[in-house]
Amino acid sequence: LPSERSIEEIGIIPDIIINDDDKTEEDEQLEVAKKDNIRNH
Repeated sequence: LPSERSIEEIGIIPDIIINDDDKTEEDEQLEVAKKDNIRNH
């Protein structure tokens, strides 16, 4: 059972990391867009 749980945890963790990376990329794009808007105005 412990081995199966560890495999499940390892399979779940990468999904969370990928989601976090996508969020950070979106956040960075939003920050860049805000900076560009401030510069334009």
